[in-house]
Amino acid sequence: MTARDGVATDLAPLRFTDRVAMKSSALPAVELIPEWDKAIESGHSGVRLIEMPLQANIFSLYVESVIKSGKLLYQKRAFMRRRLIVACRCCGETAPECFEIEARLREELDIPVMHDDQHGTAIISGAALLNGLEIAGKSIADARVVINGAGAAAVSIARLFLKLGLNCENLVLCDSKGVVSTRREDLNPVKEQLATDREDVDTLADALQGADVFLGVSAPGILTPEMVRTMAHDPLVLALANPTPEITYEEAMASRPDIIFATGRSDYPNQVNNVLAFPYLFRGALDVYASTINDEMKLAVTHALARLAKEPVPQEVLKTYGLKSLSFGREYLIPKPSDPRLLAVVATAVARAAIESGVARREIEDWDAYAASLTRRVKNTK
Repeated sequence: MTARDGVATDLAPLRFTDRVAMKSSALPAVELIPEWDKAIESGHSGVRLIEMPLQANIFSLYVESVIKSGKLLYQKRAFMRRRLIVACRCCGETAPECFEIEARLREELDIPVMHDDQHGTAIISGAALLNGLEIAGKSIADARVVINGAGAAAVSIARLFLKLGLNCENLVLCDSKGVVSTRREDLNPVKEQLATDREDVDTLADALQGADVFLGVSAPGILTPEMVRTMAHDPLVLALANPTPEITYEEAMASRPDIIFATGRSDYPNQVNNVLAFPYLFRGALDVYASTINDEMKLAVTHALARLAKEPVPQEVLKTYGLKSLSFGREYLIPKPSDPRLLAVVATAVARAAIESGVARREIEDWDAYAASLTRRVKNTK
């Protein structure tokens, strides 16, 4: 079988259960191929590779894989000798299927693979968590966290929070049926790993009593002002359902004066948006020829974003948002998406973490010069 654009493919089956489409969502300098949706709608089965030069000998690999009859046909060998990156978006994905897909891709390839809907959301949420708890005067080791929604993003967020230092005994995950508990018999293997053994909580309302943090990647209107008022002092509420969050900004702010609130929307303070991470994470990974994107790299981005929010905000950012001043606090937990420092700060953190964790195939000798070169790229685009 031959893929589009003359790239030969040797197809081997991967076994999954649902029909899933995977396509790139990561590199903003390259437009997505218009034929993607048409191919998916027509029931195209197999893999199509489209190589598009970004600069020099760097390529972006676009992978489309459609699962039919329980098998995923997947190209394996044609591109192993090139510098490539795979950015995956599993459309309509469910856990654990998308975890299996990403794990298999990571196992088969020696190039960076990342499902942004999972890890991008987790990274930005992690930065908001660290800074929100600092503002509230709380330790992550002692914080009680409730995550509503148990899909791919929620599970990845929970896992990253645990790596940041959250105590697993202080984490409660909720899905559409209530608390993900060890007492339930309907859990898939992924949920079983995060199930709580607490016997005093069955519903989201139960779990939120005395909780320090609520994070929602679920549905509009799930969180009520009454629930927010049962939380601990200075609660951090990250209502990330889009376009309508689990609780509206107006309802949240009116529910109690000490709330620290964030959404996924750009028209309110503290927008938790994946764009803060993924373009710059990939830049750092490409620059050191990383063979994968590991936990060390993701954690490095989380901490870099948390630190950047505490530095003076550039004048051009204030101008973009029509602000006279902006500083670290309840209405500024994480950097703004238009912050020109993001490329240099995040890419440098990623590159350094890749080298230190042993997954880089290229060293950077002069870090100051590297950061300066990234800053020049931003200036040259204006």
